[in-house]
Amino acid sequence: MSEGLEVRALSVRYPVGGGVFAQRRDVAAVTDVSLQVVPGETVGIVGESGCGKSSLARALVRLAPVSAGRVCWDGQDLTDLDEDAFRKMRPDIQMVFQDPFASLNPRMRMADLIAEPLKTHHPNMPGSERRKRIAQAVDQVGLSMEMAGRFPHEFSGGQAQRIGIARAIVLRPKLLICDEAVSALDVSVQALILALLKRLQSELGLAILFISHDLAVVRHMCDRVVVLYLGRVMEEGPAGALLADPLHPYTRALRASVLSRDPGVSRGRRPPAIGDDLPSPLAPPPGCLFQTRCPHAAPLCATDVPVQREIVPGRSVACHYAENIAADPGWRPGNQTEVGTSCRMRSA
Repeated sequence: MSEGLEVRALSVRYPVGGGVFAQRRDVAAVTDVSLQVVPGETVGIVGESGCGKSSLARALVRLAPVSAGRVCWDGQDLTDLDEDAFRKMRPDIQMVFQDPFASLNPRMRMADLIAEPLKTHHPNMPGSERRKRIAQAVDQVGLSMEMAGRFPHEFSGGQAQRIGIARAIVLRPKLLICDEAVSALDVSVQALILALLKRLQSELGLAILFISHDLAVVRHMCDRVVVLYLGRVMEEGPAGALLADPLHPYTRALRASVLSRDPGVSRGRRPPAIGDDLPSPLAPPPGCLFQTRCPHAAPLCATDVPVQREIVPGRSVACHYAENIAADPGWRPGNQTEVGTSCRMRSA
């Protein structure tokens, strides 16, 4: 078992309904997801809103229930640890949330906000050491201790997110989970926060799990990318290769949905739509989850769940016809000889 984060066949389900007239049932937010993040690496999680990205992130730190599977950290299985044992591991894995103002207590001053994790996890730390760690974290994120007495509403969005990052790194973690950490910020501020995260990763040796819907940001930040759709992995591989030449129809559609920066191109040629809205997680399609929106769907896709498998070295895809589509992006069932189909897992 290697160092870093290892997620094995993780599933997250939420109970819904159960009222007077509604029968209680479970909705699958994440299904059978496996991934790994090694020290010093940045792995991106991408997909549309509602595809399970945040549920996956929250499950890793027990903010969402793990229904099945394993979460391992540095060889230690965290899944079955009791609360006291998990609490001891908690400083190693920290989160940076999407909305900095929602994640900061508006009644606390900056210094107290950054001190809070130290007081929680290191209650016996001498005050002098705690003040030193706070000042160090403040300096590392590009703020000043002259701001120590200010409340969150006195900061800009970018500054507030720097406080959130300082709260995370003050515990000297090994893994930082960034859940849409720059999506609420202006583009110019995003660039500064991304540069900060890259610098901190280099200086502190952090592993980063970076969740975003912005493919340009993911390409800039990440070494590898995992593509989620309705809670399942559709494709995984090196960021540059995956985003430059996607193998799964869903990843191709995500890339096509990004408007060109050239206004003339955007006006003259609109990107192809995926088609239809995202299906409800309460009633997911049978077989391949993407089959109701996929331009390459065949009868097999409506009955059999595709197995994620390696198509080219270092790149895996969950698609029955990935080889056909890779050989011919315009391929449709029946219009050419099939290159081959995947091993198949019959849907329940």
